[in-house]
Amino acid sequence: MKPEPIPVDRESEVQILATLGELMGSSMPFREVITIAMRFTSAMMGADGSSLLLLDRKDGNLSFYIVLGEKAEQLRNITLAQGEGIAGYVAATGVPMVVSDVNREHHFSKRVDHVTGFKTRSIACVPLRVRDELKGVIEVVSKRVGSFNDKDLDMLTAIAGPVAIMIDHARLIDEVKGLHEKLEKAGRVKAEFLATMTHELRTPINIV
Repeated sequence: MKPEPIPVDRESEVQILATLGELMGSSMPFREVITIAMRFTSAMMGADGSSLLLLDRKDGNLSFYIVLGEKAEQLRNITLAQGEGIAGYVAATGVPMVVSDVNREHHFSKRVDHVTGFKTRSIACVPLRVRDELKGVIEVVSKRVGSFNDKDLDMLTAIAGPVAIMIDHARLIDEVKGLHEKLEKAGRVKAEFLATMTHELRTPINIV
């Protein structure tokens, strides 16, 4: 079951970050923890939606991994090319960005809005990095009242740190599992080969 959005006021930010820290150290599945973190973030910043995009290390594209908001399902199959839109620009430069009016920002791409029918008004976006290695970006869109500011960017950056570490750990675990499976397969192939060779060596050769 997906956690319900939780209304949050500005005075609760420190307590919420502490709670998120505890969740991230728990045994809860990391995707669920990240989703909760993003719901908290959207609530604190008064945003209509938020998303986490992961970097494909092979082609440099960004894919939507977690999406919250009314057009979430339509975004899941969209991929952003290198440098495309605000998210692509932040991923390419590694520099956090606040855009109070996307119509005045030349880096903003209207393609996603055209696909989903959503009208993006403003964006705050920060990179997800671990040891200077980019993992992806987190962005929040369309502040309901006013525009995003530096305090919003600080909050997004604070949450991006532990989220990036969790993603990095999850990928390492997947890589280790993959290596373990390959080693197990190689072991089975070796055992089958040795068994076949042993059988052949023990079988008498009939000379005609």
